[in-house]
Amino acid sequence: MFRRDVLLVFGLLVVCGVVALGSANLRTSSFEPLGPAAFPLGLASVIACLSLVLLVQSCMQARYKSRLPKVVEAIPTEGVSPLRQSWLAAAMMALAIGFGVAIGILRIDFALASAIFLLATMTIMTRFRLRSLPLILAISAATAFGSDYLFTKILVINLP
Repeated sequence: MFRRDVLLVFGLLVVCGVVALGSANLRTSSFEPLGPAAFPLGLASVIACLSLVLLVQSCMQARYKSRLPKVVEAIPTEGVSPLRQSWLAAAMMALAIGFGVAIGILRIDFALASAIFLLATMTIMTRFRLRSLPLILAISAATAFGSDYLFTKILVINLP
């Protein structure tokens, strides 16, 4: 567990570094107060900080294993095979990469790509429960199109 967490942290830190370097090359315009680099840089910073928190937590758990309280997992993995857990992680990573490719290379509209990404992510996380689909559709659409409106109309930040 400790080794896996350390590898995850260093992998995330590398990805955050690449995103930070890539955001430094984004063009800015005179009418945007924050510029397009603010959001990816801020997101990379938050992920890097959370990764370091995970590293500290993992080190403490490895050192004081018997004294720490049991952590409640967002997705229960008890009774779930390691192969299924790996599939879930691989699916989430593939969706994240697909989202980046969709908006960066294929130039799909941000709101549409976000809605599809959120729909797929939440559907997988709820283990394809059909009765959750109407709620997932509503949350995906509201979040994707709401964030698109927030960034483009209110904050006046150009999205890909």
